Amino acid sequence: MTTAGRVTAAATLLFYTYSCFLPAWADNISSSASAGNAAAQEAMSAWTPPSVSGTSISYGSGGDKQSINISELFPGAGKGEGATDLSNLYGDDKGTLSAGSKANTTLNSENSMNGDAYRLLKNTAGTTRPDLNNDPLWTNTDKIIDNQDVFDKEFSDCKQITDTKKTTTTKHVSEMKTCERVADKSGSFTLKHDYLAGVIKYSSGPTNIQTCGEGCVDIWLGQVGDNYWDGYCTVYENKMEFEVIKPEAITNAQLVYAKWDDYMQVWVGQTKIWSGPNENFPPETPGACELATDWSATPNVDMTSLLKTKGIVPFKIRASVSGSGEAYAKLRVHFDPTKVISDDKWYPQEALDALTAVNDGACEGNYVCTKMPPLTEDGCTVINGVKVCESNFPASPVQGISPLCEEVSVNTQCDFYKGPMDCYTDAQGQQQCPVNSDKICSVTHNLKVIEVPFAAKVAVEDRAGANETNRIKVDFLAGTFTNTSSSSRSDSSLDKVNYDYICKNGPNGKPLPQKIAVSSIGVWTGHKYAPNTLTVDSVNIVQMPSCQNGLQMIADIKDTGSGNPGWFYAHEFRLKVVRINAETYGPQFCIDSANKIQKGQCSAGGTVSVTKGVTSGCLPLNGIQVCPGDEMYNAMLPAPVVGVDKLALAMKVEGCVEGGLNLNSS
Repeated sequence: MTTAGRVTAAATLLFYTYSCFLPAWADNISSSASAGNAAAQEAMSAWTPPSVSGTSISYGSGGDKQSINISELFPGAGKGEGATDLSNLYGDDKGTLSAGSKANTTLNSENSMNGDAYRLLKNTAGTTRPDLNNDPLWTNTDKIIDNQDVFDKEFSDCKQITDTKKTTTTKHVSEMKTCERVADKSGSFTLKHDYLAGVIKYSSGPTNIQTCGEGCVDIWLGQVGDNYWDGYCTVYENKMEFEVIKPEAITNAQLVYAKWDDYMQVWVGQTKIWSGPNENFPPETPGACELATDWSATPNVDMTSLLKTKGIVPFKIRASVSGSGEAYAKLRVHFDPTKVISDDKWYPQEALDALTAVNDGACEGNYVCTKMPPLTEDGCTVINGVKVCESNFPASPVQGISPLCEEVSVNTQCDFYKGPMDCYTDAQGQQQCPVNSDKICSVTHNLKVIEVPFAAKVAVEDRAGANETNRIKVDFLAGTFTNTSSSSRSDSSLDKVNYDYICKNGPNGKPLPQKIAVSSIGVWTGHKYAPNTLTVDSVNIVQMPSCQNGLQMIADIKDTGSGNPGWFYAHEFRLKVVRINAETYGPQFCIDSANKIQKGQCSAGGTVSVTKGVTSGCLPLNGIQVCPGDEMYNAMLPAPVVGVDKLALAMKVEGCVEGGLNLNSS
């Protein structure tokens, strides 16, 4: 026990012992207190507070008034630094330390009361003190503290009181409930597949992007041609922009070819990276304007660093021409072909969920790719000058669908939770077998439809005069284009197709049901004579490509009188093959029931009604019309139900259903 604790305990014990005698003295103390109080009142009425005047303190009044000098009461007062001197040291660390050191030296040796007091306090701090923890003085106190029963007996009237107060608080208690509902994925969905292919994408200006083999792409800068500018010391400019979409895939980029007459410069942004045939560029610099030479060169300027940042890169071709001239160049870019795909995503999720339901057997349905890029003979495609194949993608999330596919049409019918219930045992132990009295089923005509796109891009020069007609012939098998009515300048970019891939036969050796149709006819802005493009003319396809004519297309491009000689009518003919790759009817028990009804062999009667497709006329299918009597219609399987056309896609059968579950799909 500590010394302070013992002192406290001893004082408490003394007070307790002393209080036992207080009742006997109470009367005497009360009388004495009254007398003392009267004397104090008398003294206070005659007392005057002391006052200070100069260096003296005065106290008392009348003839008893006395004075004493402050220096006598507080020796040393008034000497040394005053409060003002010390306040001036505020913020002055050096001055404060100096004043403190000076005061310490003075007080350690000064023969004054202040010095004596300072030295007394300082010396006391280091004085050794005796250990009183075991002093006999505390023996009785320790006994009391160690034996609390003594206090329990003497202070037995003490008790603890607990006060309870009622309060109200508000709390939120969640009421959780669960329910079960069948996730019916029935319906029609469109699954989209977005991806970005290539390393550089065209943005604007006269240019063309071509593949130069695996991992290589050529970018033509400026207008390809000869003597399309005229003047004398005249400066022409062609501006173009590309977007670098995959800089990490680019391994090397060089300016490998240039063709010009008379002077030429190549700029990237505000930086000139090459000029020919020398550094002259009249009239902006000295030098002859006419050099009378068609120049070509292989600059081999390394431009890799300029294409290693994602985003738009501006190019500019400048030419100084005297007489007639031209200027264009070729940039060759090498890249890692394994890194050409980016932003690859299939969406929305509900369409993926519907496909999963079909593939795992929970639902019936079909799905077909409805949008594919133009394919080459080997099943690949060229995007932004880069050859892209299925092997460049992760595995397709859709079974049987190419990862090149850009859009998938999905149709599902989820009837797994419909129809009669299984037998079960009730709470009384009795077996119950619910019976669905509706005699209904559905015959489904499943079509697996695909689209095979291909295209022809053609540009023909406008001749002087009006109303001329350019008849063009495109051979998709040979990949050739001919202007049969003119020898004027032209340009083309054609998809060379494989006959067996376009004109495909089924397992029975007969042609599959298909039709070749026009997807769209648009303006082609990527020809080598761009931007000199005319958009007002008349286009008429005289002969559609077909398997019978060797996939040859003939079209007339007519001048409407709004042309401009030397400019070009440029068109992009986008075509597609819409083909039924597989065709089935089912289920068989429902087909049998429908035929009994149609033949009048069902005693209970019944009806067969078409719920999807058409009962007469043409069937819209992937942007085309399949009509009775046409080639595609004739190649389709005949309908297995008597009296129902093959263009019916679903039939509801009621009244004579045997051997199956309720497959009501209405």
